[in-house]
Amino acid sequence: MINQISDREFWAGKHHYLIGDDNIFYVTLNGDADDEMGIEIDRMINRMVEDIDGEIDLLIDLNRAGKTSSRSRKFFKAFTETGKCRKVALFGMHPVSMVIASFVMGVSRNNDMKFFKTREDAMKWLRHT
Repeated sequence: MINQISDREFWAGKHHYLIGDDNIFYVTLNGDADDEMGIEIDRMINRMVEDIDGEIDLLIDLNRAGKTSSRSRKFFKAFTETGKCRKVALFGMHPVSMVIASFVMGVSRNNDMKFFKTREDAMKWLRHT
């Protein structure tokens, strides 16, 4: 289920995760994420970020996101509140993505989280400190 490309990149099913040299964690969600996948993704993300110095920003592409299990959403929420995550930018125009973004922003204690229509707008906000 998990295909690790490097210390900073992996695929979980059709979902892609990459921590760039700019310390932005790029996440592209494609389709559904069930509980089993959520557990694997959580383990891999924690392993990836433990060696990163300082905080990272999170850029999440929700254009092709599907349903996520409640456990997967809880893992994501916990990650955004660890103190390792500075800003979270979500983007996408798919109706499911808007529901996911609304849920995540509503339950997270991370106040530096915004939803954008385009990747370009999300990147501008992340790069503005």
